[in-house]
Parts: sequence; C-alpha cells; structure tokens
Amino acid sequence: MKIYATGVSLHKGEYEGNNYNFCKLYAVVPMQQSDTKKGSAGIDVRCEPQVYDVLKNSNFSTPVEIDCVTEMRALGGGNAKETIVKVTILK
Repeated sequence: MKIYATGVSLHKGEYEGNNYNFCKLYAVVPMQQSDTKKGSAGIDVRCEPQVYDVLKNSNFSTPVEIDCVTEMRALGGGNAKETIVKVTILK
C-alpha cells in the first residue's frame, strides 16, 4: 500500500505493569470521493518499532512517499488492529 507519511513517533514504556513498544505513522491518504467528500484526510496508523528506525532520519517538511506492508496484530484483551510491519521509502 502506497501512502504519504508526514511524521513518525516512537512510544515505549510501561503502563499498569505491561510493557509497550510501538510507533505511530502519521500520513495523508486520499478519501473516497463523493458529492460530500473531496480531497485527502490525515490519519495515524500503529506500526512495529522497526518502522521508526527506517523513517527517523527522513525530512518531513514535505510528505515522504512510502510503500507499507500491514498485518493484523493482537493488542490484548481480545482486540486486534491493522499494524504496519514494514516500510520502504520510495522517493
């Protein structure tokens, strides 16, 4: 899936005795166009921590075009979320 990344943040620590380590990718994606929707929307997507290592030196003054691979990942408590597991910088 090709998207335009506008930023990335790393989140690591402990909450209520449970360790967490993930990053968030912020991006601009096109909306499905209709009579009531035009243009693009900003989103944030949960990522594996190694995604941060790939993108941490990018200059986000303009969106960075990337290709990403996603998988459903268990979050605990019976919840799962689509998570980016790998990115490749295209430009």
